[in-house]
Amino acid sequence: MERSNIVRSFRWLCSWRGIRRVLIVLAWTVTIIGLWYGEENWRGRHAWNRYREATEARGVSLDYATYIPKSVPDEQNFCRDAIPQDIFSTQPFILTNDLWLPRG
Repeated sequence: MERSNIVRSFRWLCSWRGIRRVLIVLAWTVTIIGLWYGEENWRGRHAWNRYREATEARGVSLDYATYIPKSVPDEQNFCRDAIPQDIFSTQPFILTNDLWLPRG
């Protein structure tokens, strides 16, 4: 009596020979993916270094600290005034007569 193709394939896959072949294919796949990622990382790092060197040669700074503005002195800072400080306080609010009032 002839066995079905599914049963024969399953028996072959569960044999040592089949497991060995599956593991070899899996190892090759992982190796190829690892090499591909390594090559892409190398290309990306090389391209970034070339871009960074060319940009810095033109005099443009790539340091984020140069683009952050200096802090505003307290006497010129509107948010350090009393009214904005009350608005941004962390006290919970209560509702009375359709008005939101700070608690306490």
